[in-house]
Amino acid sequence: MARYTFTRSDLARFTPLMRNQVVRSGLTNTVKVKKLAAEGRHIQRLTMAEPARSRDFDAGIDLRYVLAAVREVAPAVACVAYRGNGITVVISDRPPEPAEQEALVALLSDSERLQALEPPPPTPQELVDLLKSSLTPDDEWIRLFRRYADMTDLITDLP
Repeated sequence: MARYTFTRSDLARFTPLMRNQVVRSGLTNTVKVKKLAAEGRHIQRLTMAEPARSRDFDAGIDLRYVLAAVREVAPAVACVAYRGNGITVVISDRPPEPAEQEALVALLSDSERLQALEPPPPTPQELVDLLKSSLTPDDEWIRLFRRYADMTDLITDLP
């Protein structure tokens, strides 16, 4: 679908509104909301050897553990985000030192190290305790229930 291009006649009805002092001061004082990088932040896009867990992909590595491991290597890392097979690392205040950069690339490209970040799977009793807990978030509860159903063969007669 082609993008519509506004003409002068389309915008003519907004002329009286644009002459209003309140509207003009509001437009001059607006601030761009979405910024790719805030001041003093450095963004790097790196590849990751293993996929990250998401709503759609349950078998990946939890980004909480990746962030903790990345912060051990480079303490200035503010956050990480995963898209596709790439990970975006946001570093606050300064660009990473060469040693930190090498350590980041080595960590994210080492499949065995990334898999070792995940804790061992819970036992059936731990799963039951987590399922009964009111503190377990809904999306996590569904994941845990699926794992419990697989471990205990709870559902065997479904096609």
